[in-house]
This record gives sequence, C-alpha cells and structure tokens, in this order.
Amino acid sequence: MLPPKVCKEMDRINRKILWGNTTTKKKNSPPELAIYDKTKVIGGLGIKECSHKNKALLAKRLWDIRTNPNGLHASMLSKKGTRWLIRNKTSINFWHDNWTGSGPLHNYIQGPLNVCESALTVSEVWDRDRYWSLDKLSFVFPRSIFDTIHATPKSFQFDLADLPTWNL
Repeated sequence: MLPPKVCKEMDRINRKILWGNTTTKKKNSPPELAIYDKTKVIGGLGIKECSHKNKALLAKRLWDIRTNPNGLHASMLSKKGTRWLIRNKTSINFWHDNWTGSGPLHNYIQGPLNVCESALTVSEVWDRDRYWSLDKLSFVFPRSIFDTIHATPKSFQFDLADLPTWNL
C-alpha cells in the first residue's frame, strides 16, 4: 500500500493538472470540487482517488497470483518475498516452508530427511507450553539457525489459520 500522505499528494497534483494550475498561472477551481469524484453517470468526472486505485491494483495483483500460481509474480514472491505468519502452526511445513524468514530450513542441513521428518509441521515441533522441542529432530542446526528459530515470534492467535505474508 502507498502511504496515505503519498496518495493525498498525488490526488492534489492530479487536481492541479486537471484545472490547469501551473507555477506561473493560477486558475480558479470549479465551484463544486465534488464533481471530481462523482461517477460520470451522475454528472461527475469519474476520477478515482489514489487510495482506491491503489487498493484495486493490489487486489488485482493478488487475484493474478492466486489464479496463476506458476506466473511470474507468484514465483517471484514465493521465492524471496514472502514468509509464513505463524498462528495455529498446522499448515506450515517445518523443513520446506519459509517460516523463519531465512528460507527453508532444509537448505541448512546436509543429507536427506526421513519420511516422518520431511512431513513435520511447525506445530509438531512445539510442545504444549509453547517451547521448541528440537530434540525430536535427527539433525543439529548451526548456531545461527538455532538462534533464528528461537527468535521467531510465536502467535497468540491459535484460532486463526497460518498466513503467507511479506518477509520484512
């Protein structure tokens, strides 16, 4: 999303262009600025506010990604731009999904995973007291990855599904 301040400035610039204002010559705005936002059907100019256009374009991009998961935007975002927001922990694969923000953990180990470990979800590596149970794993992580796992925020929203989000 564009910041609201940027949207307001873009709307202001659009109005200036529309009414012909320049730095050397000022024109009076029409008496009723509301015609700027009104639809053409009811006598307005049909010019949308920047914030509404921004939301519509983001929704269109999301729709493109959801309907074409092998497309350019989807592949770009799924590789480096997104990570999982942990909530109920049931849909995030411990080894293959980017839930720490450092990439899939499988990239940090040597050798193949056994079938049981390969299918582990994040919820299966947390105990009931919400502590990590990394002793269930047959691999030892480098200290930096171990620290990253422990620094990953744990959600208090257990009733909500896990969610892909931007990797900040």
